[in-house]
Formats: sequence, structure tokens, C-alpha cells
Amino acid sequence: MLKKVILLVPALLISVFVTGCSSDGVGEKVEVTSYPSGADIYVNGEEVGQTPYELSLGRKSTAKVRLEKDGYKTEEVMITPKDNEHAEDVVQFGPLHDMGYYQSLTPNPVSVQLVPDMIPTSRSADQYAEMSQLIGLVDQQRENGEIDPVEHKYKVEKIIEFYTN
Repeated sequence: MLKKVILLVPALLISVFVTGCSSDGVGEKVEVTSYPSGADIYVNGEEVGQTPYELSLGRKSTAKVRLEKDGYKTEEVMITPKDNEHAEDVVQFGPLHDMGYYQSLTPNPVSVQLVPDMIPTSRSADQYAEMSQLIGLVDQQRENGEIDPVEHKYKVEKIIEFYTN
């Protein structure tokens, strides 16, 4: 009976090691930030939190990260594995390869500058009037307490940047 247990233990350890390693590889931390902060984060369609946030993704996995915040355009970022410094001049095989040791996720960190959704895709014939109207709307949002002074400044800067570039 003891011999069976002694033979069974290594077999179980091997099977746990082989099946315990996710096909996505070892987890890697990915910091996700946005400006302004407080954007909802969705990873492959599933809501996971708000910026700033630290994700843990498998090194061999690809993830579609979507950021949503009221008053801003939705932004998407693809996080993909790429060969890292450990992959250079090495034959990749075995457990290290299976765990994703030779790969890192990119981009990492993910930092997104959200674009106010009121900014149009093209300029009208009277750009000055259109810009003034949009800034007036942002001023109204600030007066109504919908946005704070920092977010107000950011939106005004993005509007001016759109019309002056």
C-alpha cells in the first residue's frame, strides 16, 4: 500500500503541474490608467473595475480592453504577448515556454487620454462659433456640478486643440 502511495504522489504532482499551468501562461500585472480617471474598464467584454486599476492577465493571452466614461468617446486597446529579453538567442521549449516566461504583455502600462464625446469628427464652416458653443456647453457642465474644475480645464483644452490643429 505504501509503495502505491509513493508512486502515486509524483504522478499527482506532475499532473497538477502540467494541468495547473493555464494555457494563458503565468499572470502579469498590467496597470490601466485614464485621464480623466474613473473610466469603466471592460476586459474581453466583462466589466472589471474603474481606472486606475491593475489587471492580472496571462502572459500568453490577448485581451481587448475597453474604457468607457460618460461624456467621453469609448477607447479600446489590444493587449498582446510579445517576445521579451528572455526570448533572444534561446530555443524556447518546456515549462518556461508553457508559462510564458519568454513573453511579456504590451502595451504595459496602458494609459489612455479620453476624448470628450462633444468634439466633432470634422469642423463646420464657422469654426469659431462652433468652438465657442462647445466651450459654453462645458462651462454649463461645470456650473451644474457635472464635472470638476480639472475635468473642465481638460475638456476646454481638448476643444481648443481640435480647432487649432
